[in-house]
Parts: sequence; C-alpha cells; structure tokens
Amino acid sequence: MSIDDKMPFCERRKYLNTVKKRYDQASERERGVLLSEMEAVTVLRRTSLIRLMGQPSLTRQPRQRHRGRTYGPELDESCASSPTVWITSVPNDSSPIWFSRPNTRHSTEN
Repeated sequence: MSIDDKMPFCERRKYLNTVKKRYDQASERERGVLLSEMEAVTVLRRTSLIRLMGQPSLTRQPRQRHRGRTYGPELDESCASSPTVWITSVPNDSSPIWFSRPNTRHSTEN
C-alpha cells in the first residue's frame, strides 16, 4: 500500500483496536499524541477518532433490520413487459450509442 492509498476499513479497525488499548491507559497529554498519530495513519478526522475511542468495542454490529424490496410488484410487471432504451458511451469515444433492448429480469443474454 503506497502512502497516498486510503487504508481499507478492516485494516483501519485492526489498527485502531491495537491503539485503543494504549489510548485507554494514557494520560490526557499522551492521548493527544496518540490521536495525532492515528489521524496521520488512518486519515480519519480527530473527532471521528475520539468518537471511536470512546466506544466500548470497535467490532461491527450486525444489521438489526434487513432491507425490504425497493419497488412494488406493479412496477416489476410494467418494466418486464416494455422494451427499454439504454444510453451508453464507448470508452475513449464521446458519442453515445443508442440501442433498444428488452428488459427481462435475470436475463443472461446481452
């Protein structure tokens, strides 16, 4: 990972979990130094780091409620019965390509 790359979420949590043990035992002055270090390593803002260090655990909580359907069955039926016009552009070409394609759910054909 280069210096300009953003640290992945799981690696960031592992690092913060390691530093949290030192942070909990540190004095107020040492906490400021640790926050500056964490800010430089994780590229998170200081207020976010203070909030994360104040939590009892840094593990992710499971989802409490699962997402429902985005649209109702009426819309699914209407979309499946009518053809759709798509606009795409070819890479390195600024002119759009127009084509008509039937909108079938779970279609494997292009």
